[in-house]
Amino acid sequence: MTTETRALSRNGRAALRYATEYGFSVFPGYEPTEAGCSCGKDCGNDRGKHPRTPNGLLNATRDTAQIERWWRAQPNASVLIRTGAESGIFVVDVDPRHDGADTLHDLEREYGELPETPHSLTGGGGEHIVLKHPGSGTKIRTAAHVLGPGVDIRGDGGYAVFPPSIHPSGRHYEWEGSGYLGEVPIASSPRWILDKAREDADREPVDVAGFLNGVAEGARNDTTWRTACKLRGLNIPYDFARDMILKGASAAAPPYPEKDALSCLDRAYAKYGPNPEITFTKARTVPIDQIDPETLRGHQNGAHGTNGVNGTHAHVADDPTTYHTATPPESFITKYVDYAQQRTDAPPEAHELTAVCMLSALVGPNPWLPIATSNEGWRLTIWGQYIVDSTAGRKTTTINTGLDILRQILDPRAIIEWEGSPQGLIQRLKLLDGQAAIFVRDEYSGLMAQMNKGGHMAGLPQLFIRAFDGGVLENIRTAKRKKNADGEVEEIADVDRVEKPYLVKLTASTWGSFVERASIDNVLDGFLARFAFVTGTATPRRLQLANGALLATRSQLINHAQRIHDRALELDAIGIDPLVLDLQWDLEQAWLKIADESPQRDAMGPALKRLSETVLKVAALIAIDEADLLVPYVRPEHFHMALAMAERWKVSTMKVIETLGQTSFMRDVDAVLAAILRRPGGITLSELFRSHRKLRKRDFDEILATLEDRAQIERVSVTLKRGRPVAVLYPFGKAPQGGPDDGEE
Repeated sequence: MTTETRALSRNGRAALRYATEYGFSVFPGYEPTEAGCSCGKDCGNDRGKHPRTPNGLLNATRDTAQIERWWRAQPNASVLIRTGAESGIFVVDVDPRHDGADTLHDLEREYGELPETPHSLTGGGGEHIVLKHPGSGTKIRTAAHVLGPGVDIRGDGGYAVFPPSIHPSGRHYEWEGSGYLGEVPIASSPRWILDKAREDADREPVDVAGFLNGVAEGARNDTTWRTACKLRGLNIPYDFARDMILKGASAAAPPYPEKDALSCLDRAYAKYGPNPEITFTKARTVPIDQIDPETLRGHQNGAHGTNGVNGTHAHVADDPTTYHTATPPESFITKYVDYAQQRTDAPPEAHELTAVCMLSALVGPNPWLPIATSNEGWRLTIWGQYIVDSTAGRKTTTINTGLDILRQILDPRAIIEWEGSPQGLIQRLKLLDGQAAIFVRDEYSGLMAQMNKGGHMAGLPQLFIRAFDGGVLENIRTAKRKKNADGEVEEIADVDRVEKPYLVKLTASTWGSFVERASIDNVLDGFLARFAFVTGTATPRRLQLANGALLATRSQLINHAQRIHDRALELDAIGIDPLVLDLQWDLEQAWLKIADESPQRDAMGPALKRLSETVLKVAALIAIDEADLLVPYVRPEHFHMALAMAERWKVSTMKVIETLGQTSFMRDVDAVLAAILRRPGGITLSELFRSHRKLRKRDFDEILATLEDRAQIERVSVTLKRGRPVAVLYPFGKAPQGGPDDGEE
């Protein structure tokens, strides 16, 4: 029986039912096994309770086709339900390990019994009580011990394990007889629960500064534990969190033993996932030491959320080739990628980079990051380039899809396709002084050839660099002489001057043309080092109809873009959490170590350093998009979203630099080898030579000899039906014993 035709598992059928009959957003989790957890890691009490999906609850869906794919691939996957307004429910989680049943009994005696509503038995002696979410106007937090010891809430930004998933005890989660979902309607929550569970309910904040200055005996363990939970929930790298915990422990009176302090940290990082609420919480201008710890402690027993970049459970997707967005569903980037994929078959990574460049253009020169390296701070300028493997990469369509949105918002003059000379570019930017300009070119390699050829275009790279950095641009022509009213000759300066340039780049190239016309010197001089690159090609598919739903999505995107642009006009300096600067520094150092191991380290180092700074800019763009009417505040979760995208750009950047650093002969060797590898069933010598006509016969023979010496290809002489021998080339080890099937050359 095939994967496509066999019946769904019990868990898969339940997941479909939750989505179709109750409107719950569903996603798969790992399941407990006799050895521990199916993820292969030591997950302790969390085994079988954390997501299989790469972006955790962000991948939750009601799409039946997606749900079927998940459970056909993993029939025993746990059934996880995203709680909160997304599914219209929240869950009261009664944990017997912390006397939750006694706490709930005391609460019911004080406030009255809970209404009849569906509730399930967890398999470990606990209980999940399902209640209606009050609606999008009220945020229900996800946290431990919200109602008292052992009574947790799974609300917005959280999730819960639902029947018939398997509990680590070996028993199934199951609906309790008198509270079976479907037979008992989901009840509204009593007021007293809402009062305690609301996001804005009063809670005691964690005082990180107080912890670092030292706490008294009797509060050391609890304060260390809560601080560790907070650092974990902010996705702080373990090594950095370790230094903070040890500093606070040594400052305590008396000092808290290092072993006990690290035990708190290790338990927090092993048990709790990155805080899912942070992803959805709107930007707030609050100091880091005022963030409430309870939002970081709500990840017990299935309350984990999005897998962070540094998360303990940073699981690889079931299909590692599948693209997953790094930003929340309501973000501009995610919405745009979804829309653009309906427009064209270019890879989603190309649309993602396009969306980032669009955000940079929409935000414009007003907002800036208060970074000390510049008196005027960092503007959020992004240069992006999509390099396609062939002309079928849809590079023009990819760019035009983004420009269509921008043209509805920005000054029509803002889109610069090329002015023909450096002087013409300055004149165009002069018209847009203090406004965003977008330089567009769908075959950038042609411009690279012109710039590297010299002549009047030789100074263009440095002009572009000054525009990227926001420096003053000038085009000084010969002064004009004119007589004044007194008959005296005066010299009149003839200067084009741009005081505040803001130039975004949205460009594309084909791989072969780009690596032929660019050079490693273009990286070393800082020009190409300022780009974020993404490489790939389109996956062909049948044409799609531009239906009403697609046009409605376009209108929604235009409205979203307009809101971002209008908001940015009112901004100046952007708040930034100091921890974000620590994360950027750690990233820069890590990437410079990678650069040191590259044969092109002189070029790789500056390029990866620039790219780590781009991560910070993109984090600020995400914060602006998220901020609504509030002042943006860049937080660690924004940085990690940007980093998830930049990891893709880093791979492409390294590929570009390593290729540019090769000699032309090495590039030709790689190109011929790639052609042979694409034909594992064999390619005739004459066909291979015809596909590389630019090579001289002598160079072509030398390339084949090099590949044979390296044992990367095999040459086999085959006699075809017509009786004459033909040379056929195979990837090494792929040549059949009897040669290829007979056929025509």
